[in-house]
Amino acid sequence: MTVDGRLAPDVNGPVKVNVTLHTPKGDYEQTATATSNFAITIRFDTWTSFSVWRGERCKNLPSLVVITANAAGTPPNEVRVKFKGNAFDSGILQFRLRREVVIDQSGIRLRDRPEAPARRGATGSPKPPLPNRLD
Repeated sequence: MTVDGRLAPDVNGPVKVNVTLHTPKGDYEQTATATSNFAITIRFDTWTSFSVWRGERCKNLPSLVVITANAAGTPPNEVRVKFKGNAFDSGILQFRLRREVVIDQSGIRLRDRPEAPARRGATGSPKPPLPNRLD
């Protein structure tokens, strides 16, 4: 999962950005110090089980993404975003948030990303139309 964003021009100094993914099998966390643009990648295990008949099952997806920003001399700001509907699959098991994170003096804002696919579930891929059957 990649969470990317930027600091607004009114933010002075570096900001510590922490991203936590809450999954059924535990939490995954990554922290970085941002001075302008940032991209934080958190790796998490999706594997849940194996069956001879069904094969491998990979259903350990996050339910919640928590983004915390802490600038020097200010209290930490936090944003909680549901994973389903707010993340899209940008490759083989590579997810990104639909919105860009913008950190300014007033806190954390999420701004729409024009290149994100249309919103539908966790993957963003639209269903193909059903064939028109005349019987």
